[in-house]
Amino acid sequence: MKSPIRILFYTALTLVMISSCTQKEKTEVAVADFLVQEHYNKKEVDIEMRDGVKLHTTIYSPKDTSKEYPILMQRTPYSSRPYGDGEFRKKIGPNEHLMKEGNIIVYQDVRGRWLSEGYYENMRAYIPNKTSNDQVDESSDTYDTIEWLVNNVENNNGKVGVWGISYPGFYATYATVDAHPALKAASPQACIGDFFFDDFHHNGAYLLSYFKVTSLFGTPRPNNDQPIDTAWYTFPDIQTKDQYQFFLDTGPLKNLNTFFEYETADTPTLRPEGVTDDFFWNELKEHPNYDALWQSRGIFQVLNNASTLP
Repeated sequence: MKSPIRILFYTALTLVMISSCTQKEKTEVAVADFLVQEHYNKKEVDIEMRDGVKLHTTIYSPKDTSKEYPILMQRTPYSSRPYGDGEFRKKIGPNEHLMKEGNIIVYQDVRGRWLSEGYYENMRAYIPNKTSNDQVDESSDTYDTIEWLVNNVENNNGKVGVWGISYPGFYATYATVDAHPALKAASPQACIGDFFFDDFHHNGAYLLSYFKVTSLFGTPRPNNDQPIDTAWYTFPDIQTKDQYQFFLDTGPLKNLNTFFEYETADTPTLRPEGVTDDFFWNELKEHPNYDALWQSRGIFQVLNNASTLP
């Protein structure tokens, strides 16, 4: 026979779970009922950096122009899609509350990705004490972007916040290094800090579970690295769902080279042994130790240059 206390406990727990599910359903309905295009205008611009490279940027501005708003920005290697007039995201901003209260929401393709010009580098190294406009990094790109936004986007109040999770979190962290005076808040979440220890290269051991997404970060864009609005990379087809057995059968990592030999993203072509076209795969192979390449790209090493945001 169950005790009254236990019955009371399970009854309370059941009610909490029902209430939680009901609240979640209400939230999902509320978000579904909120149409971004009814409350925001969308504009796509190419913002010129100090070295002349232009970064594609999407700006969602509240239709209510009776007041000024802060700017909330995410810089990402994963695309600021959807592109094109009349094409809107279903949800914008870090969360539904900031979306609904009204903020200027900005997404930017980082240098070398999607519709942005330039050459892409994974966790681009920070350049301290820059001496020319040709010396650029994610800190300078963020600074130049914020400078353009606060001077060109209507109805902004001169205050900028940045946010991001995972890789976009890395760019949010980077924004605090030699930060623009208008940057007032940064929210990096679960971000990468050093590729030698994070994700792909755990203390020098290539993490096999990341094999299938390596091409996402190392496939060169077609047409001599020109901006593109559709995915130019493909993921390897290993012909099985049993990845553990696949890697046992494959043997050493050099036997995976054939997956990174491509003339285009979807047209494999033969290469001399050991030569691959994926620049990130090549870096992983050629830098097995914690050498200058990985050390220069770690964000932890440069946080002494991070600004204390007002």
